[in-house]
Amino acid sequence: MDGLTTEQRALVDRPFDSRTFVVAGPGTGKTHTLAARAQALLDSDGFDEEHGILVLGFTRAAVAEIRARMSGHEGAPSVIPTTVDALARRLVREGRGELGGGFDAVVGAALKLLAGSEGEFDVSHVIVDEAQDLEGIRRDFVAALLDRASGFTVLGDPAQGIYGFQRDGSRSEPMTDLQDRFPDADILELTVDHRVRAPTAGLVAWARTDLMKGGGPELRATLRRALREAPRVSERSLALALRNAGSETAVICRTNGDVLVLSEFLRETGVRHRVQAVADVHAPPRWVAELLKRVEDDHIDFEAFRTADGPLTDAEREAAWDGLRRVAGETGGDVSLPDLRRNLGRLDVRDVPDASLNLPLLSTVHRAKGLEFDRVFILEFSDGQDVADNLEESRVLFVAMTRARDETLMVERPRPSRAIRKRAGRWVATPWRLNVPTSVEVRIGDVDRETPLMDDGSAAFSQRHLATSVQVGDEVALERRARFGRTTYVVTHKGVEIGAMGTGFVNDLDRLEVAPAEITGIAIEQLSTAAGDAEFTEAAGIGAAGFWLVPEIAGFGRVR
Repeated sequence: MDGLTTEQRALVDRPFDSRTFVVAGPGTGKTHTLAARAQALLDSDGFDEEHGILVLGFTRAAVAEIRARMSGHEGAPSVIPTTVDALARRLVREGRGELGGGFDAVVGAALKLLAGSEGEFDVSHVIVDEAQDLEGIRRDFVAALLDRASGFTVLGDPAQGIYGFQRDGSRSEPMTDLQDRFPDADILELTVDHRVRAPTAGLVAWARTDLMKGGGPELRATLRRALREAPRVSERSLALALRNAGSETAVICRTNGDVLVLSEFLRETGVRHRVQAVADVHAPPRWVAELLKRVEDDHIDFEAFRTADGPLTDAEREAAWDGLRRVAGETGGDVSLPDLRRNLGRLDVRDVPDASLNLPLLSTVHRAKGLEFDRVFILEFSDGQDVADNLEESRVLFVAMTRARDETLMVERPRPSRAIRKRAGRWVATPWRLNVPTSVEVRIGDVDRETPLMDDGSAAFSQRHLATSVQVGDEVALERRARFGRTTYVVTHKGVEIGAMGTGFVNDLDRLEVAPAEITGIAIEQLSTAAGDAEFTEAAGIGAAGFWLVPEIAGFGRVR
C-alpha cells in the first residue's frame, strides 16, 4: 500500500513485536495507516500464520472499512477484523460459556476465559482502533489481549472520546490508562490532516488542542457558534439536496430520536436514504442465502460457488468467497457450511459492495465515529439537549464537525409538533399533553432471526417474495397477530407476510402499554441472511443449506 507520509511510514515499518501507541487526530489517515500496518505485518519475518493478526474496531462500520481495504491482499484471511463485543461473544461461544446477561456481562465472561487459559487465545499482533472509547470492562478485556500478544499497535485520539461519560460528568481517559499499563511502549503521533479538502469542511481543527487539555464552557460555546456560522439549510432544502445524493453524503444528528424524526420526514417526501445501525447489530449480507440456498452438502468449493445462480459479479464473488472462508475459519479450498452457519454473525453486510448502500446516510454522532464523507449536514443541536458535561458536549460537536472532506452544513432544527422522548429503551413520540405513544422506534435487528416466517409449514412463498419483490426503501407495516398462543407482529409488504417481530420488540410494546392493531411508516433498510438448522429449512421448502432471508426494517412507526 503506497501513498504513506513520513510519519505514517514510521509507524507502518515498526518491528512485528513492537508495542506502540499512536495519537492521531481526525483526518490523519488512521484507517489507511492501520490497513498498511496490517499488510506490513503480514509480510514481516515475525508473522505467525497460526495465530494471525487481530484488528479491533469500535464500530462495525469501521471494521467493515478495514476489511474492504484489506480485501486485495493475499494474506487477508489471516487478518481478523472485529469489534470488541463480537470478539468477546466469539471467545465465550468457543469456550462454551454463557452468552446471556447483556453486552457487559459477555465481555466480562470473555475476560475471565482469558484469565483462566494459557496460550489458548493468544494472537501474534493486536491492532486497536478508536482506543479512546474503550471504557470499563472493555478496556480491561483489550488490555488482557495486548498483554498476551507478541506486539501491538493502538491508535486513538483523546479529543474524540465521546463514550463512557458518567452522570456526574466524570470520565477516565482510556488511552492514558492503557499507556500506564504498558509503560515500555513507544508513543507516536499522526498530525497531518488528509481529510479536509476545502475550507468549508475544516471548521474546528483549531479546537483539538483545547479538547486535549480538557476544554470548558467557553470551548463548548465557541464550537456551537462555529456550527451555527456554517452554511444553513432548511429541512426542505435538505430533502432536495439528498434526493440525488449517494453514499458520500451524510446527515448527522445528536440523538437517535432526531434521526427517527428526520428519517420520517424524508420518507414522507420520497427521499431514499439509509440509517446507520447500532454497533452490536448483526446483519450478514443477503447474497449468502441467495447463493447458498441450493447447496445440499456440508461443504462447497469455489467452482460451485462461482457458478451458483444468484447476484454478484465474478469479482464480487471472489471477494465474497474470501469473506466466507474467513468467517468459517477455513484454510483449505472448501467452506464448511456448519462452520459458516455458526459464525455467520461475523460476516458484515459491507463485505461485498451492494448498490442498495449507495444512498445518503442518516446517523447519530456516536454511530458516525471513524467515518468520513464528502458532504456532511449536521442537524442543529437542541438548546435544551441534556448533556452531562461541557467536555462531553464539546467532544460530540468536534466529532460531528470533523467528518467532512469538502463541506459541512447545518440543518435548521424545525419546531417540534410533539414530544420526543425515550421510554422502555425506545424513542417514542407523544402529544404534548398526553403520555400515550403515537409513534414508536422500530430498528434494525427487531425482526425475528430464529426461524423464517412459515405458512402451513412452508417458508417458500415469503422467501420467494423477499428475493424477487422487496427493495430497499419499500414501506412495510406491522400487523398484530396471535401466533402459537401468543401475540406477535407480522411484517407485511404489499399485503404479503415476510417476517415476524422478535420477542424483544413485543415485550417493549408491553412495557410501553400499547397494543396497536397496526404500525405503519416503516421501511426496508436492507435484506440480510439468517442461519439455522439445515433439516428445518429443508422441511420448510427453502433448501437444505440452513440459510434464509430476513427483512431488516427501521423507522418511527405510527401506532394505530
